[in-house]
Amino acid sequence: MRILIITCPKRIDLYNYLKDDRGNMFEVLWYENINEFKKHETELHELFGKQYFWNDYFTPLKLLLSIKPERIIFTEIIDQREIALIVAAKYYNIPTFYLEHGSAGDKETAIKRQYFSKTDKLIRFKNVIFKRILTSFIHTLRVKIFYYSNIFLLNNFRSFYRYCKLPFLMLWHLPNKALSLCIFKERVPKYSIVFNQLNFEEFQLYTGISKEEALFTGIPFFDQYFQSTPISEDHILYIEHPMLESNLLEWDINHHNKIADTLLNFAIKRKVKLYVKLHPISDISLWEKYKNVSPFFEIIQYGDYMKLYLSSKLIIGYSSSLITGLLCAKKNIVNIGWHPTPQIFGVNFSKYNICHQSLNIEDLESSFDYWILNNLAELNENDYKSFINKFNYPFDGKATERVINSFKYV
Repeated sequence: MRILIITCPKRIDLYNYLKDDRGNMFEVLWYENINEFKKHETELHELFGKQYFWNDYFTPLKLLLSIKPERIIFTEIIDQREIALIVAAKYYNIPTFYLEHGSAGDKETAIKRQYFSKTDKLIRFKNVIFKRILTSFIHTLRVKIFYYSNIFLLNNFRSFYRYCKLPFLMLWHLPNKALSLCIFKERVPKYSIVFNQLNFEEFQLYTGISKEEALFTGIPFFDQYFQSTPISEDHILYIEHPMLESNLLEWDINHHNKIADTLLNFAIKRKVKLYVKLHPISDISLWEKYKNVSPFFEIIQYGDYMKLYLSSKLIIGYSSSLITGLLCAKKNIVNIGWHPTPQIFGVNFSKYNICHQSLNIEDLESSFDYWILNNLAELNENDYKSFINKFNYPFDGKATERVINSFKYV
């Protein structure tokens, strides 16, 4: 089958496992035009046989008639053109799929992220109107024509009203909040592939689907962890999260420097090799001054670091999808909340009794030896099984196979 996938080509981590699908041909749609692609990427991933661009299609119908996809996969469903394409594809009976791209969904955190004060809303409204709409009028016009060309494809007046209303809600709210306030079934792909129970609970907030409508597959990213033989070498790993870059939890440059300095000094003092794994969207320039300061301290960002993860004797990280996978592999984890106001932001993995928790970076010095000697994921077998049931069931190394088989649904 020819499958059109709506995903960012640069985020190889979101779709690389689909290379195991030998029976289908994947094509990709993401960028506005070829110039935007060249600005962000050097070449197209080998998975994709062809690439398309939004600006080449005036309406969803024109896109469908031109590309003629047999299936359409969406790795996100929050953009107005994505929503318009879902509505049109469903109307013309082209199977649509939502394909999960994370593994550590948390309903309560998602609700927190949606909250804005009135002042924040006014600032957002001003930014959207003056910085995005007025400075990119042609782009905005293209998006609105593409979106509203669908208005006669809705099944009833309620859906028609909500479809028309949604772009206005997005001026005032973050996308997921706007979607949660404007639920109608036509904008949700026919099949929703969600990896685990927690992700479903978050996904349900802004789609309204029932549990019976979801396809639970387990997490394909972590199939490779299933057969891994636990090993432990001498290095430790700090998995960074772009709190400062994302303007989250009152992070500022001083707090960022405090965390980095403490990690560096600890590695030098203990003579233990410490890798800092940056998030793909993190600003590496913030870490440049720490490069080559000590052989015990190394900064990494892009690349396949699976062997490094699985051989670390201790992994320190904020709540994230990667932590989920490493816990599945029974790695020794410290779930941290080293924020200006100490807290666990996201899933509190420590409450499952299979990893440690630290809210202050000072714990690194005082608790390190205890952490090293006590891998809770190995020590607490019953708690580990409960964790798997909630986060990655079934964990059998066959989630990729189940995802790929889902595309055969009609």
